[in-house]
Amino acid sequence: MSRLGERIDAFVDLGKYLEQPGPALLQAVEEAGWHNPWFTAENVHHAIHGIHTRFLDRAALVRWTEACRVPDRPRDPKTIGMVLAGNIPLVGFHDLLCVLMSGHRLQVKPSEKDKILTGHILDWLKARYDGFDEAIEVTGRLSGFDAVLATGSNNAARYFDYYFGRYPGIIRRNRNGVAVLWGDESPDDLGGICEDIFRYFGMGCRNVSAIFLPREADTGPLLKASETFAGLMDHGPWRNNFDYQLAIMLLSREPFFQGASILLREDPRLVSPLSVVHLIRYDDPDDLLRHLDARRMEIQCVVSTRPVSGWEVVAPGQTQVPGLTDYADGVDTMAFLQSLSV
Repeated sequence: MSRLGERIDAFVDLGKYLEQPGPALLQAVEEAGWHNPWFTAENVHHAIHGIHTRFLDRAALVRWTEACRVPDRPRDPKTIGMVLAGNIPLVGFHDLLCVLMSGHRLQVKPSEKDKILTGHILDWLKARYDGFDEAIEVTGRLSGFDAVLATGSNNAARYFDYYFGRYPGIIRRNRNGVAVLWGDESPDDLGGICEDIFRYFGMGCRNVSAIFLPREADTGPLLKASETFAGLMDHGPWRNNFDYQLAIMLLSREPFFQGASILLREDPRLVSPLSVVHLIRYDDPDDLLRHLDARRMEIQCVVSTRPVSGWEVVAPGQTQVPGLTDYADGVDTMAFLQSLSV
């Protein structure tokens, strides 16, 4: 395995490659869209931009690795088996970065939904850096690993628990982003929350799927803000989901609010179908905190324009641009990886 400085250099160079996409990367973006119609070019480029600006800046990488006390070379490098999700483009990149930057070996099973983009990035690293050529293995079946990182649905997590339970690991389940409205949000704030709802068609664990709002709050301003995303109705799969959910609500005579590309309904569940956002009313700040604290294990992030006691909050419009220390499920991946070599 290469030294830490060389690993940082490699990822900084990858950032430069992503910042100015050449023909090979643009071809991979196009092929990813053919393979998975949810991976539109706009969303893929959004993911790529977030990676090279938030994860692959040299100063940020140096601060991060110093804070994590990453050694030049681990004393006892392990093979980390990794099962990646494929709900949004390059969703597993942060885990890949953590494993390789920590100096461990990577054995990865990409999601069938995201194998083209993930494969392209890993092939680029392997082709240009000898240390990564030896440290990265892409496989359809994990074997001979020492620890595991696996991400999937709640059903998939039960499968992971059964097969990987005897290994050290992190197994992630369904979580969702939620937003808190106070009633004094500006149009820009509401536009940002709509970005958090609609980016990647709402498929990410950091996307807002439920909104907490005061008991008497009007939904009109939020529906107005959602008009910016009316173009989603031109995307066939999204339109199919919208029409299906609308038909169900009409047939069941369920109360709802209809926007240009979104359906809002009052529902206590945090998980909502595509094209639907659930509204959860609260009476006062104490009532809000009771709602949130009862769902802590279901929540990935909280969007709010104000502080929320006991929670780190994300500004509207920022859920899908996490930083290096925004670990999924609040579990410090780097600390786990560091513990394996102690």
